[in-house]
Amino acid sequence: MPIFYGRGVVSNIVGLMPYRKEIVTVVGAPIKVTENANPSEEEVDKVHSEYCKQLANLFNQHKTKYGISEDIELEFV
Repeated sequence: MPIFYGRGVVSNIVGLMPYRKEIVTVVGAPIKVTENANPSEEEVDKVHSEYCKQLANLFNQHKTKYGISEDIELEFV
C-alpha cells in the first residue's frame, strides 16, 4: 500500500495529483483601521476583537449553505 495516493494526471486512475475538492471563499465588509506605525497593545486588541467578531458573523451567516449544522459555533482558541 502506498504512503500517499491521489488521482492521475490524465485520468482518475490512481496517481500523485491531489483529488479535486471545491474551495469556497466568503468575503466580508472591510474593517476600518487607522494606519499607525507603532500601535499600542490596546489598539491591536481592539482591531483583533473586531476581526474575530466579523469572522464569527460571516461563519454564522453562511455555515448552513456548506453543510455545517446551525447549532455549531465558531470557536477561537
